Amino acid sequence: GLAHGVGRPSRAVAFFATGVAGAGVVILIPSMIVGLAVVGTLTTLGVMAVARAKIGGQTGDILGASQQMCDIAVLCLLSAAL
Repeated sequence: GLAHGVGRPSRAVAFFATGVAGAGVVILIPSMIVGLAVVGTLTTLGVMAVARAKIGGQTGDILGASQQMCDIAVLCLLSAAL
């Protein structure tokens, strides 16, 4: 698939992106940071496990599905908390 040629982001880019997202959560809803991080991580790992088991890796569609699933899980947690 097209994602094969993309590779992985460097650690610096990944940490920067995580820091920016984390800073937004800390500013807006500091009490939820741990829960949101856990839900987002578990959701992403779950999609990754299914993708590896079913098709042996990732594609652009899998990356998009992972992003959407993570968003849905985080929004469900936020709506349940509020």
